Amino acid sequence: MMRRGLIFAFILNIMMLTSGVLHAGSISMVSKTRVTSGRGWIEVKIIISNRGNEDALVVFPSLRLGEVEVQLKQVPYIAFGGSSSWVHRFNVKRLSFKQSGVYPLFLMTNYHDANMYPFSMPKILLLHYRFKPSDPPLKGIFDVGKVNHTGKAEVMLTNPSQYDLSGTVELFLPNELVSLAPKTQFHLPEGKNIRIPFRFENAGALPGSSYRVYAVAQLVHSAIHYSLVIPEIIKVVGYRSTGNTSLRIAGAIVFLIILFAATVYFEVRKVGKENEFEQCLPR
Repeated sequence: MMRRGLIFAFILNIMMLTSGVLHAGSISMVSKTRVTSGRGWIEVKIIISNRGNEDALVVFPSLRLGEVEVQLKQVPYIAFGGSSSWVHRFNVKRLSFKQSGVYPLFLMTNYHDANMYPFSMPKILLLHYRFKPSDPPLKGIFDVGKVNHTGKAEVMLTNPSQYDLSGTVELFLPNELVSLAPKTQFHLPEGKNIRIPFRFENAGALPGSSYRVYAVAQLVHSAIHYSLVIPEIIKVVGYRSTGNTSLRIAGAIVFLIILFAATVYFEVRKVGKENEFEQCLPR
């Protein structure tokens, strides 16, 4: 009987250790975005489809345009083969667009698998605000390495123009990859180039997964706002365990010790009662 109790305790312990860290098969999310504009507003319509083989749970997009960032309404799930849509209208005055030009629209698709493990998918679209499409006076190369517990990337910007250029460059990463300094300023004299390194940590990206990440440079030249967006694929080969996992393992160990002690106590007590009962029997 004691052996059965210990086996039961071991099974419960394994269940506790694996709960929340098991990951289901395949979810493939695809987003389509349509942008329209009117007097004083810019409207974004998003359709997110699940092309995988399991349901995606708690799905919602996040948008960032200019100085406005918004999280749209969550839907409980999108079944595989299904889709859901969102519409958001930005007030142009709140975006603080100071110049006509090209601006990046940042879109993050957030979802969870069957075990409520979070995933995210970044995407950038270029929005032309009162300005016909034009190539930015800046060129760039985005180099990324493989991600283990940490990762690094490098953006090389080249100024082929005859003017000095200044602006900002930033990384747009999934939520599972975290950079303490994802954005920095740059100044680039004419005909020169500059290398800008970035570092980030793996905060939940699973080994074997791949993400599309972006380097985004923004600058103003001749009263026109320009955006240079460079996409790249980054591969994850390692994973940093989180504090929650450590607490879960510690809790499982404590649970096992308590359950083992309780099992031993009741077994010893049962044996003691049986011996006491035998001593009371007539001989």
